[in-house]
Amino acid sequence: MAIQYTFDEVKKKAADNNLYMSDADMKLAQQNPNVGMSIVDSKLGYLSAKTDEERAKYNAQAESYRKSAGGYSGGSDGS
Repeated sequence: MAIQYTFDEVKKKAADNNLYMSDADMKLAQQNPNVGMSIVDSKLGYLSAKTDEERAKYNAQAESYRKSAGGYSGGSDGS
């Protein structure tokens, strides 16, 4: 069984890691906390990436979550 996150868990993990979450990302996380957590994890991966290729991979991951679950695309911050 897949882990089911809550919106509060997403907010806490983002805050604990001092991550910026756009209004659009927060709205998506509120509607679908599992996708929100995936975006948080992608942002953490991006921040810990050592190469441009790794950063591009994590950015593409986050964009994919936003597009498939949120029906939007935009900047790398989810705006």
